[in-house]
Amino acid sequence: RLLLDYFGIESRTPTFIIGLGLALGFVPAQRKLRAVVMGAFYPERKRLRTLLQQFLQTAPSLGERGAFWASLESMLEEGLDSSGAYPIVLSDKTMELLLEGDTPTPFDHDCSLLEHVRGHEYPVMVDELVASGVVSLSPGEMDWLRLRDVAVILPLPYGEKLFGFICIGRKSGGEDYEPEELRILSSLAPQIALSGENLELIEDQLNRRRMEEQLAFARHIQESLLPGELPSSDKLELAASSRSCLEVAGDYYDVFPLPDGRTVTAIGDVAGKGAGAALLMANLQASLRTAISVGGELVEALSTMNRQLYDSTPSDMFASLFVGLLDPDSCELEYVNAGHNPPLLFTPGGECRSLETGGLILGVTRNAIYRSGSEHVSEGDLLLMFTDGITEAMDEAGAEFGLDRLQWLVRSNPGLPADDLIRAIEQEVDSFRSGAPVRDDQTLVVARANGFRPVAGRPDAQRAGPEREG
Repeated sequence: RLLLDYFGIESRTPTFIIGLGLALGFVPAQRKLRAVVMGAFYPERKRLRTLLQQFLQTAPSLGERGAFWASLESMLEEGLDSSGAYPIVLSDKTMELLLEGDTPTPFDHDCSLLEHVRGHEYPVMVDELVASGVVSLSPGEMDWLRLRDVAVILPLPYGEKLFGFICIGRKSGGEDYEPEELRILSSLAPQIALSGENLELIEDQLNRRRMEEQLAFARHIQESLLPGELPSSDKLELAASSRSCLEVAGDYYDVFPLPDGRTVTAIGDVAGKGAGAALLMANLQASLRTAISVGGELVEALSTMNRQLYDSTPSDMFASLFVGLLDPDSCELEYVNAGHNPPLLFTPGGECRSLETGGLILGVTRNAIYRSGSEHVSEGDLLLMFTDGITEAMDEAGAEFGLDRLQWLVRSNPGLPADDLIRAIEQEVDSFRSGAPVRDDQTLVVARANGFRPVAGRPDAQRAGPEREG
């Protein structure tokens, strides 16, 4: 009004322009004046705001959650002259309230304190809460707050949800917290929550990447344990394949020759999936090779492996295993089936026998008894070993691939090379699934007899040899 009267201005447009210019100039001037007054008369408030802003600027460079919370605690204790600060984070995964994101607290995700804090953006005074009876605290919660001399609870809002809250101790000098200090904390609390959430996400990504690298390395080690090149023989055509549904597999197969000319063929399936199953698979392979190398009967080797597995693993860890010994001189296949899907022995004419003789899966009971079975093998006979990931593969409707379909596929491809037969089975399984997810590891081993003497006058229905028990 003074300017308008001095210059004699009556038009609305100049009046609006002058008023707008004064308003735009007044607000920055007011802020600067306020900062000067606060610095002169309230240095502790200026120090608190400066410390908080510096902390938020450096928070992204801390890079680690523990360092973030430790730095925040130190800053609050210095800026407020408090006896301590205790950040409590609400875990999205477990719905627990954890001190600094790791240590359990007596507060539960549905406790009345959390419900009260969730509805407030302004700091809550603990004395007022207790005196008013608005919040019902359990004895454990009261003891936790009293032990740390907590005076203020600062909510940490993150968007529409609550990231957690900070319990702040009383001032060392015994003074009360001033409203301006609480207002400063309240204004910067969302930024603290945002920084904490970002660090949580970064740490989760780092942990995921680290786990992926470890699993990739474990997969490499596991693949190196499987036979890279199957033993070649003019009397035995061999092929094998193993596909994992996860980074590491619980399926196992092995093929290796013995000094006496026999060939060991084995296939197994460890209960479960992932890293634990892969570790047990590696142990199974080492145990088999050790047990076979010391000689003795096949049933003794399986009994030894069963005891070792039972004694060295938890009760919910076990494995199915089929082990066969192919002898080209005697044209005999000796085997023990420890609870595995019975392998199939096909004749060139398409007749099929399942190899079931054996005993319980390994690791269920320490004193399991195993029997060995025997089959005569002739020229062109084909042994197909597989895990249940093949026969139990499901389509989108939940129907299983099944044993009948597998047998039909082998009979429909007589004389197909072992490698090509495995590829044909895998392609048929993939086609059957029609895009449905793979739920289990899939392993196949094929052995075809070449140059084996035919069994004179054998009727295929009476090929079973003697059984031995041990």
